[in-house]
Amino acid sequence: MRERGPRAGREGGMPFANEAQVRDRLRKAAPLPAQEIADSFPYIPTLSEGDLRLVWAQLALLTMLALHENRNAIEKFDASSTKLTTRIYWLTWALASGTIVIAIFTVLLWLRK
Repeated sequence: MRERGPRAGREGGMPFANEAQVRDRLRKAAPLPAQEIADSFPYIPTLSEGDLRLVWAQLALLTMLALHENRNAIEKFDASSTKLTTRIYWLTWALASGTIVIAIFTVLLWLRK
């Protein structure tokens, strides 16, 4: 599979050759993908306080996006679980009612003999 984006065409899979490339990438307006943030970790000791704040802001943004996705998934699961529970509840009542009706008819047939 061909790589796309900032990692494409770079040797060894390393997107950043030095801390200057990390600083340049951090100062661009585009959000960093998770892989680029992880690849910038070896250069964190060499970054300035302002650049570190950009890294932490990007990490916070990725965390918030992940939490939002998880929240959406949990809400969907809760809705489908509630729907399933309601259906099982009514199915249980239908089966219990059917069982009672069959038992009554069985007793009536037995008494008729």
